[in-house]
Amino acid sequence: MGPVRTALFLVLLVVSAGCTPVIHITWNRPPLLRLSASQSVAVEVVKDGKSVTPSAAMGTAIGVMRGQVMNKDMAVETLRSELVGQLQGMGFVVVDKSRADAVIRMMPTGWSYKLESLTTGRGRLDISVDVLDPHGTAGQLIFHDGYWATDTAEMVGEPEVMVRASARVVARFLEDLRQQRVSARVEMDDSDPIVQPGLELCRKNQFEAAYLALAQALNKKPDSSAALYDLGVMAEIRGSYEEAEDLLKRATEISQKPIYYTALERVRNARADNAGVRTDGR
Repeated sequence: MGPVRTALFLVLLVVSAGCTPVIHITWNRPPLLRLSASQSVAVEVVKDGKSVTPSAAMGTAIGVMRGQVMNKDMAVETLRSELVGQLQGMGFVVVDKSRADAVIRMMPTGWSYKLESLTTGRGRLDISVDVLDPHGTAGQLIFHDGYWATDTAEMVGEPEVMVRASARVVARFLEDLRQQRVSARVEMDDSDPIVQPGLELCRKNQFEAAYLALAQALNKKPDSSAALYDLGVMAEIRGSYEEAEDLLKRATEISQKPIYYTALERVRNARADNAGVRTDGR
């Protein structure tokens, strides 16, 4: 078997003696958007250009009644300033589009604000973000997503709330440029007596020995869904995602326990993360 990949680490086993083992695992999820500070970027923050519909006009009127006097287009300059500043703070060089390795295009798509008291207001800013390769055909789109953020402030008014919400929503987007630490609480399956030796080793934090014991259990009883599932989790801990996915898929074909499907989805996403492609729509 191959070595355990550094992307996945076992953190903690939380059980009492005789109880079903429950393990906490964490792993590093690669950035959803693969941009590095070694690349130069250009920034475009634009208005959405949509014409005002009757429903939008009605929404504006309701907003005014609640204390709102600004609209989403008024966030453009604030978003541009925040995006440039935060990118530079991360070490990116912001350049003209003609010299950029990537173009980040941000657009405010919604702004709402209401007074919660005479002195307190809450605002929400929604944006869409496209990242384009300026050297691709017609500016090839390499990333698209939507983000939102809210903020509440006292005694400062709507403009300051918009500034604060702009800072928050830009920060949320830029989080997708960073490696994410992900954790999961994983319940083992003790429903088949044949897995008990392997689970006992789990209780003792002897996970490599548990993997071998569960592999032996599966050899003795190939149709044991518990053995398939538990061995699949051990393979996941090792970073052997292809093996883990195969074992978990076989387990779901025998039994439709929810923990099997949860583990299968988690492993597929971890495997896709390693390949740089998510399977959950992100």
